[in-house]
Amino acid sequence: MMEKKGHQVKSFSHIIVACVLISGLLITVFSAHEAQMYSEKMMMKAVDSLADRYVSLIHANIIRTSEELESTGAFMNDDMEEHGSDVIGGLEDFQHFTRHLMVSNPSVRTMEWIPSVLHDRRQWYEKNMKIGSFKHGFHFIEKNKEGQMVTAYERAQYFPVYYIEPMLKNMQNHGFDLGSNNLYYQVIKNSINSGLPAVSQVLSEASAKGKVILYFNPVYDEQHEIILLGFALAVVDVTVLIESSLKEVSKQDLGFNIYDQEDSRNLSNLTVKVYDQVESKATLLYEQGTQPRSDTFLSYKMIHAEDRVWPAVFWPTEDFLKQHESWLYESILFFGVLLSLLLSMYLHLLQSRNMNIQLQVEEQTVALTQSSQALLENINQRIFAEQEIRELNADLEDRVQKRTVALAASNQELEAFCYSVSHDLRAPLRSISGFSQILLEDYLSSLDEDGQDYLQRVDHAAKQMGALIDDLLRLSRINRDEIVYTQVDLTELTYRKLELLSEMQRDRQIEFNIQEGMIVSGDKNLLKLLIQNLLENAMKYTSKEEHACIEFSSKDIEGEQVFYVRDNGVGFDMAYVDKLFQPFQRLHSVKDFPGSGVGLATVQRVIQRHSGRIWADSSVNAGTVFYFVLND
Repeated sequence: MMEKKGHQVKSFSHIIVACVLISGLLITVFSAHEAQMYSEKMMMKAVDSLADRYVSLIHANIIRTSEELESTGAFMNDDMEEHGSDVIGGLEDFQHFTRHLMVSNPSVRTMEWIPSVLHDRRQWYEKNMKIGSFKHGFHFIEKNKEGQMVTAYERAQYFPVYYIEPMLKNMQNHGFDLGSNNLYYQVIKNSINSGLPAVSQVLSEASAKGKVILYFNPVYDEQHEIILLGFALAVVDVTVLIESSLKEVSKQDLGFNIYDQEDSRNLSNLTVKVYDQVESKATLLYEQGTQPRSDTFLSYKMIHAEDRVWPAVFWPTEDFLKQHESWLYESILFFGVLLSLLLSMYLHLLQSRNMNIQLQVEEQTVALTQSSQALLENINQRIFAEQEIRELNADLEDRVQKRTVALAASNQELEAFCYSVSHDLRAPLRSISGFSQILLEDYLSSLDEDGQDYLQRVDHAAKQMGALIDDLLRLSRINRDEIVYTQVDLTELTYRKLELLSEMQRDRQIEFNIQEGMIVSGDKNLLKLLIQNLLENAMKYTSKEEHACIEFSSKDIEGEQVFYVRDNGVGFDMAYVDKLFQPFQRLHSVKDFPGSGVGLATVQRVIQRHSGRIWADSSVNAGTVFYFVLND
């Protein structure tokens, strides 16, 4: 009977040992699976972060090209304003200006000036326009069905290639009407409709190693923004653009494909060459690295090129996977199995020593099994927590170090800029202004009327640039000076400032309505600058009013104190309100209302330093109201 009972107890003990072993293995497998999922999540996060950096660098290079086109458009606008609407300074001026831009940006293969010519001006262009030493004249041409250059057919508007850099390599395109090509004309039409730069789809050129895009930047008359003067055009080599953007990063970390397609926002037709099978309906724009063997860590991104979007797919290379390989999965699996085996062997040893107390051992085994499971869970939790803390600390230290270096470099550049503006730029300006005054005072009679006019323009331009430097310095100091909060009486500051401003404009009839007792917490020096710029802005844009009226007051809007400055001046079109607080962005002609274009940008910086916000409400010839809130 005892042997039978002992055999039953022994069999039951074996079952318990087997259950403990299986439980330990199951817990180990589950823990290892969770570790594997966590490792893959961190790997995907690393791939996605690096892909964001690639996209950011490429987009920054695109922005740089856009800025160069904008500067070319501004150069052409200034040149045409100086010489007349149809007279341009010459090919040498254009080449000299664009050559430096192309040297600094190797992705730009060609830069061109494309004027907008109505049909009734075509004959004038072809008859009168000559370019430098090229005395062959200027003829409007286009390609026929056989690809031959022929005289352009009559149409309402033309967009001929007028200036080209380099000129000699592209003489066959001189006078080519881009409006005759449906693809080019569609991009031009998009740019005209939006008033913004536009990019063509990717083109293949026989002379180019890679693929190119046409980058159009519209140029409008500075005084009449609705008058299109033409386009500054850049032919950009996409391969060079992308490779020059990524020269600062290692291309061995990620492989990627960049595409171009008509519906760039729809990724349903976009597939990468996984397992060497190509099913993408999009045009492959750029390809880097060998194709991935799986779709586990694919990262989809969008690269914005003005009005066009390039979808891109990124994946980690084998080297990147090895660098970020995690041994957490194997470690948990190994130690979990080992611990389960050791625990099962220990239980079996205890049961083998004393069969007579097997029932007691069984109770202890149940308790020990529960403790082991809790211990395994605790170990797993601590392992996960420690690993996560180490990774978070490493990531935090890296981010702090990078941001510290970037901030130090930014501060150093800002200090160098301020020093250069304060010392290096002022000295030549003083020389220009001083010698101009000497010439005006001592040699005025020796100059004819044109000479006197030119000299006065030089002196006026030097003084304007000096004022612009002062505004720039004042704008840069706003973000660097430490804010000292005190109780500031805005009403008192306003009255003091009005005494000075009214003394300067005694001949004007201006009615001021200032609310009493407007007291806020803020930096007194910055708030003086705020009041000064808002009042000067109101007095400037009411200068054409026979009876000007300016009001500075406050009111309660939805529980917060909102200050406002109201005038009955010329106002502006709210469609351009986004330009209002941008430095050097002007909504009116400088001839009508002179100034540097920095005043309202300074106002916005002061309010931002006080954690506030500012907005405007206006209409043409109906005045303007500027609302602002401090310490929001």
